[in-house]
Amino acid sequence: MKYMVNEGAFDFPDGLTDRSVNMLMSIDGVSVSYVVTRDRLQEAEDLQQFIQRQFKDLSRQVSKFKELSRDEALFGQGRQRKAGVQIQSTFKQHGNEVHQRQAVVVLDDGTQVLIVTATALRKLTAAEEAGWTHMLASYEPAAPRS
Repeated sequence: MKYMVNEGAFDFPDGLTDRSVNMLMSIDGVSVSYVVTRDRLQEAEDLQQFIQRQFKDLSRQVSKFKELSRDEALFGQGRQRKAGVQIQSTFKQHGNEVHQRQAVVVLDDGTQVLIVTATALRKLTAAEEAGWTHMLASYEPAAPRS
């Protein structure tokens, strides 16, 4: 399987599942940082059930988890646009209040899930909110692998 990252590409054996994590951190440690993760739906699980399962796990790991909103998230534009779910939440971790925005979408195979998370130690600024919206709209799905 051809596996591409920003630094290059590798040929890995077939039959592997991508569960990698990409972290794009703010330099100051306070501004918004992004994490891109991959996961899979469990058998007979839909996207809402996946989100509930993930939040149940998260609420065990952090304190005072609070979901503030849940809306549609649109990944990409035009014919390739995919609808997902966007969640805004807060929680306490290591004594800090963490503000988080997540967008989750099921990929074309119907089992793989792509999750983008924006996290900051304060509410996102208007510019960061605009950057979030732009990031989602800029999504381009990878070409199918042969």
